[in-house]
Amino acid sequence: MKTTSTFLLLLSLCSSAFAASGKEVATQIAPLVNERTMFVAYADLSRIDFHAVCESAVTEVEPFLASLEMDEKSIKGVGKEAKKLILKGEKLVQDYIDVLTKKCGVTDFYLLAQAAEKKAGSKKREKEPLAFAAIPLKGLSKEQQETLHKLGPRSEILDFEGFCVVDFDRTDLANRLEEIHGETSATKIRSLENAFNFTAEADVRIVFLPTEGETESIAFSNRKTKSEAERQFGDLLASMVSKIQWIALTGDLKKMELAVILEAETEAEAVNLEKDYLKAVELGCEAARIEMEKNKDTAFLAPLVVEFSKGYFKAVQPKHEESRFVLKYENKPFFSVLLGGYVGAAYFMLPPLPEDE
Repeated sequence: MKTTSTFLLLLSLCSSAFAASGKEVATQIAPLVNERTMFVAYADLSRIDFHAVCESAVTEVEPFLASLEMDEKSIKGVGKEAKKLILKGEKLVQDYIDVLTKKCGVTDFYLLAQAAEKKAGSKKREKEPLAFAAIPLKGLSKEQQETLHKLGPRSEILDFEGFCVVDFDRTDLANRLEEIHGETSATKIRSLENAFNFTAEADVRIVFLPTEGETESIAFSNRKTKSEAERQFGDLLASMVSKIQWIALTGDLKKMELAVILEAETEAEAVNLEKDYLKAVELGCEAARIEMEKNKDTAFLAPLVVEFSKGYFKAVQPKHEESRFVLKYENKPFFSVLLGGYVGAAYFMLPPLPEDE
């Protein structure tokens, strides 16, 4: 799911102020939502200032490295390579955006993840989770729809329920989508409507929907070998998820502010979530360190970045408002470099666009 995960994070970069209400978003995507839907991300691609995000990321690279107490020579060397990679990623992502908006006439763009159904009494999935992009076809000409189908030579693309659906990881898309057909979940649609209404003014709109039977985080779900930190982090997330109706990730990219909103089942559960938070930060950062150390290009930065992250996330004071649990983060250098890292990763993760015939 590497390509899809990268696209999900880049989608959050591209999002801007949204006009669509929660009901409009939830109603439009309803045909692709059932009881096993794990998350839905939405963006209006006509409201994008992607260059501004990348420009901020490039500007903050060296100040961020300096905050990690690196020597001047290392700052210049690492900073130069990081800036090159961000610019390469920016060009590829912008090319995707231009094709979608200018050639295909696309405005609404969704990313979804679907848990694989398990056999009764079994803890194991027969299949991996399905993650895919979905673009509404309504209003697009025949020529625009044909262009959409040519976008990903390494992807599986087909039409389903009025959408052009793209699976970047080729997971038997046609058969997997048939599992969704006719199983729309009214409960999850209501959760989506509430979550998207609550985040209506945010730049970033990603909603996670707890799914019965899912006991691992999406990030680690397809790993055959997990570290102890990853296993504990997954178990803790599962415990937290059992107390939640929905989770929304929202942000203001101009101010580099991020908020995580968790709607709990009850006010008491919202209070309990506060107790889990600090432990989740510790385990999550440790799992991230292990992942970074697997890559020789990022291993040397792992201890510095992880310790910085632990201190930063622990400094945020969690708050609950009745049954809602809210975390708010502000740090322009940190978020600029984090987002820039994903833009750079896109250069390696996203399939190249097909050349014009």
